[in-house]
Amino acid sequence: MSKYIVVQVLEKEKFYDNTISYAETMQNIMNEQAEAGYRLHTVLSSDQVSRNLSLDGSIRPKTTMIFEKI
Repeated sequence: MSKYIVVQVLEKEKFYDNTISYAETMQNIMNEQAEAGYRLHTVLSSDQVSRNLSLDGSIRPKTTMIFEKI
């Protein structure tokens, strides 16, 4: 029986120089899951219709990653 983990990431705008980028956030999540014995199984990216609307009115893409236990 396979075991899965689902992680959702919202793209955030960088307000300060010390914040990490969206790509770095995704990379950190993938590395953490790999160290825990999971492999990336599926990546789903939001389209224009299903994007999240933030409180300030901006649209932030959402990415869903599904990891499978190796």
